[in-house]
Amino acid sequence: MVNDGKNLFAKYSTFNIKDESDSYRLQLGSYSGTVGEKSGYGMTYHNGQAFSTLDRDNDGSSSNCAVKYRGGWWYKHCRYVNLNGLLGVKNSTGVRWYTGYNNYYPTSTELKIRRI
Repeated sequence: MVNDGKNLFAKYSTFNIKDESDSYRLQLGSYSGTVGEKSGYGMTYHNGQAFSTLDRDNDGSSSNCAVKYRGGWWYKHCRYVNLNGLLGVKNSTGVRWYTGYNNYYPTSTELKIRRI
């Protein structure tokens, strides 16, 4: 992701998305990268979570996080990372990555996945 002109990245030893019968549940391995993710924050917070959409509320919140934050994601309780938010908006509805140390509102992101 690019934040304030700096290229930052998060890499996970594994990144697995289950099939439709398991609601596209996210499984992440260990983190490395330059984002600076504190344990239990960033994407690791959402590890094990099913994917939520506007019409399929799979998050742990009493509200539908996909509706509240304007897009589908592996929401746990509506926070920490959302790369499907509104670009250029520096609040909870925007594209956001919270590391436990910093809130990033990137101007661009890339999600790179390869089959192994």
